[in-house]
Amino acid sequence: MTLPSSTQFIESLLSQLSTHTKPLATPTQDQSPRLSTLAASHPTLKPLLLTLHCIFPNELLLALDILDRRLVRRLIRDDNAPTNHRESQAEDLFYVISASAPIPRSAEPDPLSLSLSQKGYEVRLRAWNCSCPSFAMAAFRAPAGSGDEDEQEEEGEEGNGVYVFGGSLTRGATRRTPPVCKHLLACLLAVRCPGLVEGDDAVCVRVSREVLAGVCAGFGG
Repeated sequence: MTLPSSTQFIESLLSQLSTHTKPLATPTQDQSPRLSTLAASHPTLKPLLLTLHCIFPNELLLALDILDRRLVRRLIRDDNAPTNHRESQAEDLFYVISASAPIPRSAEPDPLSLSLSQKGYEVRLRAWNCSCPSFAMAAFRAPAGSGDEDEQEEEGEEGNGVYVFGGSLTRGATRRTPPVCKHLLACLLAVRCPGLVEGDDAVCVRVSREVLAGVCAGFGG
């Protein structure tokens, strides 16, 4: 019997987790945390989260905190494009506002806007890349071993428009253990398991081409 690779195992966990974390159609009056409510109604949810925490002991809780604070932005180019941006954009660009960024006390931050003065990190799930230093350190760590280089690579669900763990880095030398950071994990959970925490999924923000170019050029970090 062939054991699944770490990437395949994580994908299986995410698929199971997504079946229990559909966004609420209508808001409820229950003041208890969304995650606690889900865990109480779905007994299998807690073991899945504990398993993910064992795999990502340094990233999962921080990623959930990012989602809970609604710091994930899904950037959409606003150039009179159709409302359904998924048909016009080949890949979503995510921007995670830094949790350490100062928040003005005068007013709550507008979740539907994005300013280049907000420190944050650019995340691309398809390319599996984040502009934060932690991901750079993880990406250039010492290789764990050569392994079987002629092992057949699997197509997975990426060709169907589904963001998979590891993205394009599940091919080649990094396919066994793709690097990860809390920002990548938060964005992946936002699109694969929406409604996991109170913050729901990533907040869609329409930005101009100039702002989008500025984010890609690193002016938001």
